[in-house]
Amino acid sequence: MKVLIEGGFYIESDDREFVLKEYTGAISKPAKGETEGKPVFKTHGYFHDVQGAAQKFLKMRISSSQATNLRELIADVESIRDFIRSRIDF
Repeated sequence: MKVLIEGGFYIESDDREFVLKEYTGAISKPAKGETEGKPVFKTHGYFHDVQGAAQKFLKMRISSSQATNLRELIADVESIRDFIRSRIDF
C-alpha cells in the first residue's frame, strides 16, 4: 500500500509496518543497466499502525504552524486533524 497524504507525504505499508515518507524532489542516478533514476524519499518514521504514522504527520504539521497565539494554534490543530481524517478513514 502507498497512500498520498498531502504534497510529497506518503504512508507506505508492508506486512509488518507503516512508514511515513516524504518525496524530496530529487531523482537518484540510474542504477547500472537502467535508463532512469528513482524518486528519493526521506523517511520520517516506522509505525505499528496507520494511526501512528498519521500522528507523526500531525506533529510535523503542528510544528510548522505559523500561529502567534493559543487560539490560532488550536484552530490549526483542528484543521490539520480534520484534513487527516478526510484523507485516512479511522
